[in-house]
Amino acid sequence: MDRTIAEEIVRAAVDCDIRLNKALRFVESNGTQAEFEAYRSAVAPIIWQLFERLQLPVYEEYIDLAPEELHDVVKRSIAQRQK
Repeated sequence: MDRTIAEEIVRAAVDCDIRLNKALRFVESNGTQAEFEAYRSAVAPIIWQLFERLQLPVYEEYIDLAPEELHDVVKRSIAQRQK
C-alpha cells in the first residue's frame, strides 16, 4: 500500500474512533443508563472493526504510523500472520 494512502486511512479511522468515543462519553453524561448501554453495545463493535480491519493492517505495513503503545500489539499480529 502506498504510504500516503496508509496515512489517510489511519487519519480517517482515528478520527472516527475519537468521534464515536466522544459521543459515547456524551451519552454517558447526558443520557439514561439504558441509553448509554445501548449506544455502547452498538458502538463497541464498530470501534473494534475500525482498528482490526483498517488500522491494524496499515500498522503492520507501516509500524511507525502506530502509536508507540500499540507496537507490541502490531508485532504480535505480524507474528501470528506469519505462522
